[in-house]
Amino acid sequence: MIKLLKRISFILLFIIPFFIIIKPVLSGAIPFWYDPGRDLLMAWDNLIKISLIGPTSGIPGIFYGPQWIWLLSIGVALSKDPRVVLFLIISLPYFVGIPLAIYFLNRSLIEKLTVPAIWILAIFCFSSYITQIWSPNLAPLLLFILLTLFYKTKEIMVERSIKNFMIIGLIYGLLLNHHISLGVVFLVTWIIYFLTAFVLSIINKKRVKENLINWLINMVSFWLGLGIMLLPFFLFEVRHGFMQIKSLIFTLSQSTAVVGQIGISKYEIVQKFIERSSVALSIPTQFSIFVIFLIMAGIFFNLLKKRFSKEDLKLLLFLALNILSLFIVYFGTKNPVWNYHFISVEVVFIFLTLLAVKKNRIFQYIIFSWAILLLISKAFLFTQSLMKENGQGELMVKRSNVEFILDDTKNSTFTYYAKNASIYSYDYDYIFRWIGEVKKKYPDQNPVTAVNTYIIIPEDVENDKVGFTLNRTPEEKYYTASQWLRNDGTMIIKRLHRQ
Repeated sequence: MIKLLKRISFILLFIIPFFIIIKPVLSGAIPFWYDPGRDLLMAWDNLIKISLIGPTSGIPGIFYGPQWIWLLSIGVALSKDPRVVLFLIISLPYFVGIPLAIYFLNRSLIEKLTVPAIWILAIFCFSSYITQIWSPNLAPLLLFILLTLFYKTKEIMVERSIKNFMIIGLIYGLLLNHHISLGVVFLVTWIIYFLTAFVLSIINKKRVKENLINWLINMVSFWLGLGIMLLPFFLFEVRHGFMQIKSLIFTLSQSTAVVGQIGISKYEIVQKFIERSSVALSIPTQFSIFVIFLIMAGIFFNLLKKRFSKEDLKLLLFLALNILSLFIVYFGTKNPVWNYHFISVEVVFIFLTLLAVKKNRIFQYIIFSWAILLLISKAFLFTQSLMKENGQGELMVKRSNVEFILDDTKNSTFTYYAKNASIYSYDYDYIFRWIGEVKKKYPDQNPVTAVNTYIIIPEDVENDKVGFTLNRTPEEKYYTASQWLRNDGTMIIKRLHRQ
């Protein structure tokens, strides 16, 4: 009976966070802006002609890898609804990947009491990533899996783990293609790690030859896995005159930034890093220093008591190298550092927390109690949200506006212009293509021949309503036939040609 109750409890601890987090995905209360619209359009086009590059990065002339677009294409092939694509390509992998990683870490790095706690803390920490279509949002999951596999793999000098190191290289390559800035940080980490392992191989004079052979084979396996994941990049480069490599060389050779924007300061870099510790445990950011202190105290105590296994020490060294690499890269770069560059740093703090609470019952009870309190508070807020009327999310609001326009056009040809801070209206472009396919109504590609022209002005840029409208539809050629103020504050203006 007790075993049955424990199993039911574990099932509930999995199911409750699932429904809490997945609710906005199912209801469409998800962000839908420039990047998701652009990426989904690329994924749709990828079904017709396979692309070898992904979206543009923050550095001119350098693109993300195509793997993100290929993944989205799988979702788009099954459904054009962004909610379904998000669930299949981002949400579901988190709800499968994190439990599997915890299962493999159980009874080695993670102890029995810590299992439900780390699941609750990790999945709520990643909740904002799970509910948004954006390529860097897969990086925390990839890093979590990478660190799990790294922990379960024998030390690079001890044993030939060809398969494991090749898989680690593949995962790292996927991570690099989804989150370039973090990938560069990890590139520095891997280089330092391999060099450190090489030195340790030589120091051990008893088995220098065997150590070096193992080191070389494992390292080659890692780079081979990475190379396989970068094959589309090299194929694109060969076909396009090594365009990105030239851009990268140009960027690295400049004494100043090639991006004409100012990012966060070095002080803010340290601040953002520290704040990720509290994000990892869903604790208010003002307690970040206290959280880091407790984590360091727990790790230092376990080091003094010699409670760490060789695998624990290997992981601790790797995490420390990762932190060192982050500051080397972000302090040393001439180009701006942004807030999103710290996506996935919370995974480092989650693994440091696991090391801090290992074999420490007091810390384990504290983290378990906090996780249960967090779950109860989230469940309470969830039940409250079910009992009250919530406004539509960004995706459903824009879908509603598109459906309104399509219904108003009747059987007439039409075109549209959507005001957007980024100039391009990829969000509306995708929704018009998606809903247009359902209703068999498509925008006229030639604005001159379109009978109806619709101007879409979001509430936050309403001040530019007149300027944007006249810029797209000059007064001497068009006149306003109707205009509507939607419930979300969006203004839709219908303009017709003057005779």
